[in-house]
Amino acid sequence: MTRIPEVVRLESVLYDTASLAPGQSQSFFFHDRQGPEVDGSARDEHSLAEFLLTVDLARCLLARTLELNQTFAFRQKVTLPFIPNLASRPGDIDALLYDDSQSDLTIALECKRLRVRAGSEGEQRINGLSKLADAVAQVNSLQRLGFSETYLCLIAVVQDLSDRTYNFAFRACRELTFSRIVRTSLALPLAKGIGILYVEIAQPSPDPLESSAMIAAGKLKDAATHKMTSRLVELVRDCFGVHQDRGSAGAND
Repeated sequence: MTRIPEVVRLESVLYDTASLAPGQSQSFFFHDRQGPEVDGSARDEHSLAEFLLTVDLARCLLARTLELNQTFAFRQKVTLPFIPNLASRPGDIDALLYDDSQSDLTIALECKRLRVRAGSEGEQRINGLSKLADAVAQVNSLQRLGFSETYLCLIAVVQDLSDRTYNFAFRACRELTFSRIVRTSLALPLAKGIGILYVEIAQPSPDPLESSAMIAAGKLKDAATHKMTSRLVELVRDCFGVHQDRGSAGAND
């Protein structure tokens, strides 16, 4: 039987952007407003992962959660030299994180989007939850590549403005929604040592995520740390380059 934690610790950040129109002397932050809605939940996994890795507040939150230096470097959609057969699982590495202050620590992420929107009778609907079972073979194969830590990274992106009586900061996953995500993910038959990283990106206003969002992150399950082989350490260093600027983005050719 899967043990469900009584408490899941999430650290969060909240930000908002307001602008002054000509002749306007004041504006308000974290304030309910109307306007054409930009549905951030429509973004794909690659775009959401890039958002988390490049937006300063999100990146710092991710670094603290994974205990990395905030200047960690990353690559997305990595294949060579780690996966020479592109037809094999996991296909590619969604995100590879490297901290040169801990050169023997490299974290591999298999990212899966959960799209959360308004449902009926005050509940929320979740797209992608039933497909998490398909991620098991991918993340299990990813772990076999031998990186220090391997995580299934769940990115729950929430666009639900159906009840504006909720405070600006709490227009995110509601308790029932979050419980469903936790129970489903912890029941997955992941290989021993694979962790589960949960990241929630909530859109509390009609504005795009870059302008206004609540982001929370935490570990539903810690990953075991493995010692990488000297050959793999060498490949990782070559991948990121001795003189590579920290935190730069890019897919591996």
